[in-house]
Amino acid sequence: MTNVELKALNHEIEIHLGGLKYSAIIKNKRFKAINFLKRASQEKQLFILLKIFLRSLQLGWFMPFLFILKKMPFWNEFVFFQLNHWGKTICKITRVKLHIINRENVSNNKTYLFASNHLSLLDIPVLSAAIPVKNKYIANKELASFFITNLLIKFSESVLVDKSDRKGQIKALKDIQKSLRRGNNLIIFPESNIQRFQRGGLSASVSANIHIMPVCIKGTREVCPPGAFSFKFDKDVYVIFGKAIDCKNLNREDKKDIDTIVYNKLKKLSEDMIHKI
Repeated sequence: MTNVELKALNHEIEIHLGGLKYSAIIKNKRFKAINFLKRASQEKQLFILLKIFLRSLQLGWFMPFLFILKKMPFWNEFVFFQLNHWGKTICKITRVKLHIINRENVSNNKTYLFASNHLSLLDIPVLSAAIPVKNKYIANKELASFFITNLLIKFSESVLVDKSDRKGQIKALKDIQKSLRRGNNLIIFPESNIQRFQRGGLSASVSANIHIMPVCIKGTREVCPPGAFSFKFDKDVYVIFGKAIDCKNLNREDKKDIDTIVYNKLKKLSEDMIHKI
């Protein structure tokens, strides 16, 4: 894929997809990882990319022992430590100045579905660094096409969702409910457009009677724009935790409109922080 073709492909993907642009790029048959490396070399960022790849590949050292280790009582704590440390390392490599706001809103004694906006591929390590409790991701199946994200998904035992497969979606919904009921905190990136807003994971939270935590990310787009594999350094990035929604206290009407409620809370959280930051 040439630079011209890459720009054309990026242009074809709607801007509101944010970090989800990578799914479309990776899914494209003409996608070649080597071209991103060449582009990074031209932009004098090949060394940075290699550091990120190598740091991410360190998680792969544990993959052969995954089925043994995950049966150990310390497994969830081990995964959380590894991913949290990985996220902080990626922020250090990209020289991100990470600011975490309202961290006290997150309790160790509750189960959460973290519902976050999605601006950039950098959102994943940023959230891994910022969320102070054990967590797993709800991820699009397309992201598993890229070996780095595939590695992270397998390592964290995240839930994969195949939007093109109806039966797969139903299974994923059941997997989300089971995971939440077992006390696992999950992270979901609902769409930033209300017409495309994902209801599945949110409705699973309602069924599981857990808490939905709105999370607003600001600044990652300026560090790593959607679809790009290059970085701008020394930028401020903010992760803002809102007030959790206790699904046990929702009435029937609110449960039915949970996608609209969460969307509006995310939107307001974003608007409020624009004036404060």
